[in-house]
Amino acid sequence: GFNSPNKVFFATSTDDGATFGLLEEAFPFTPMASLTNVSFRHGTVVDLAVDNSGREHDGCLYAAWGGREEGVVGASDVYVRASCDQGATWSEPILVNAGTREDGQWMVRPSVDGLGTVHLVYMTRHYDTRYDHTLVDAEHAYSLDGGATWRTERVTALSYSGDKGVHQSGFPFFGDYIGISSAGEWTYMGFPECITEVCEIGVAVSRHTSHAEDVEPHTH
Repeated sequence: GFNSPNKVFFATSTDDGATFGLLEEAFPFTPMASLTNVSFRHGTVVDLAVDNSGREHDGCLYAAWGGREEGVVGASDVYVRASCDQGATWSEPILVNAGTREDGQWMVRPSVDGLGTVHLVYMTRHYDTRYDHTLVDAEHAYSLDGGATWRTERVTALSYSGDKGVHQSGFPFFGDYIGISSAGEWTYMGFPECITEVCEIGVAVSRHTSHAEDVEPHTH
């Protein structure tokens, strides 16, 4: 849940979601700290994706979130835990954004494409050096080895203010509207962007045509 009390719980269904077993504690996490110099709402949500590619890591689960685990630099970093035994055990948290850690990363969403590549999209304030990491960008991360190692790339061309979003009641509201989905070689990302001073929905597309180590995504 949204900023839930430091624990993730997991339930399993074997009948296409008609019924679920009892909730079991999966793992603890540390929610993100508050971002400075902004008014829009933000917080930690743990999101889940499953690999059904039929490849090496088929059936593995990936839980992703923005939080404050050991050695955090700013308000939050992006972490992933993996489970390849239907949630019975989980890996230790793996840092995703090792090269882009300034200030805060949050609103993380995971997906797995048809080749078994794990993708993440999330918001970051790393790239804003002009205003001391106040402005926002979208970032894409991907892993070719079941979440063990990660590469990242900036998605948005310009940084922007999340406070340009306006709630229907009149206060700054960036929204929690970010998503990602994969089909075959293609992964589609949607995220809030305010480059034109009006907050809209931005879209990026990444295509992986091979699972070789030298593959780079093509993002538009």
